Amino acid sequence: INCMKKSRSNAIMHIGFENGNVELYSPNQNEGALVQIKAMREPIMSLAITDDGKYLATAGTRKNLHIYDLRNAYKPVYQHKMPYSGATNLTFSQTNLLAATYNSTNHVNTYKDVLTKHNPGMYVNFKAPDNLQSVDFCHEILFRNFCDLRSSLQND
Repeated sequence: INCMKKSRSNAIMHIGFENGNVELYSPNQNEGALVQIKAMREPIMSLAITDDGKYLATAGTRKNLHIYDLRNAYKPVYQHKMPYSGATNLTFSQTNLLAATYNSTNHVNTYKDVLTKHNPGMYVNFKAPDNLQSVDFCHEILFRNFCDLRSSLQND
C-alpha cells in the first residue's frame, strides 16, 4: 500500500498500490475490493477524491496525473502532465481546486479545472522552506480555498 484516502461523501476507502492499481473498499463489505482500477502504469504515489465522491485523481512516480470519473472508472477522463515528478500529496478543495506537493522540490502547486480541461495551468505555485509532510484544504469554512501546509522544520 502506497497511499490511502477515505471519501468524505460515502466513507469508501481508496487504496493506491505499487503496481498502479487503485482498489475501493467499503466498511460494509467483509471481503475483497468493491472495484479494482488499473489506474497507472507506474506506482501510485498519491490520490485524492472530490468531496462529492465522483472523481479520483492519481499521481504516479513520474509526472503523470490521471483523473477518473468513478461512475465510469475504466479509463481516465483526463491525463495531465505535472511540472515535477512524484507528487507525494494530492487533495481537492470544496470548489475542486487540486493541490499537489512535491518533496523533491518542496513545491506546492494548485490547479484549477483539472476535472474539465486538458493540461490546465497552475493556479498558485509556492516553494516551502523545508520538506512538506502534508497538504489539505480547510473544509470547515464552506467553499473558501484555504490551504493548510505541514512541513518538517528542523532546528539547527
